[in-house]
Amino acid sequence: MNKDQITSAIDDFQQDVDQLVEQALLTDNPDEMRDVIRRCALVLEPNFIPQISAAMITVKSKTAKQLLEHNLVEEIGGGHQDLLADFLRSADAFPSEKTYEETSAIVRKIRHYFSNAIENNDAMRSLTFITFAENMAGNIRLMHELSKRLGSEDLQYTEVHAEVDIDHGEEMIEAFVEEMKLHEETDIDQIINEVANLLHERNEVSFGVKRERLH
Repeated sequence: MNKDQITSAIDDFQQDVDQLVEQALLTDNPDEMRDVIRRCALVLEPNFIPQISAAMITVKSKTAKQLLEHNLVEEIGGGHQDLLADFLRSADAFPSEKTYEETSAIVRKIRHYFSNAIENNDAMRSLTFITFAENMAGNIRLMHELSKRLGSEDLQYTEVHAEVDIDHGEEMIEAFVEEMKLHEETDIDQIINEVANLLHERNEVSFGVKRERLH
């Protein structure tokens, strides 16, 4: 699969994500807004570093390893977890026990997906997930817009990600293409379908919107 093909697959996926975001933005209830922010935060940040690490463990391409490492260095070195804490504090949207209950099933499902990828030394499954996730702007866009509506004064987390995620997304596409050269026998269409379904499930939980409502 070349760059144009993976980019096209991501663009198709992003169209559905955009519809979910627009549906989630229809609420004008502050409590619902905070619940969405809480869920988005809980499925994103605590799991991002383990997911990048899993991909680094499994990939074979030197280019893919370097790009994943660069992504990880920016995440940790840039203090993104502290930025998120400040962002949630300003929006009065720290995850609650209810949030953990609402997101625990999908978080476990994604962790299991990456555990299997490591156990089976499956580079393309871990890297495909990261590539799609890094090119999906919906969560950050939604968190940013809802926090603005709530009058939050600290939007640095979403502002930083709105900028760096563009570069990270491009880097992960490059990593994907280079790694794919070493796995030509892999049924990548099946993996992309698995990843898309998993991310859609994650988004439905995070955004509080079901895809069937949109069709």
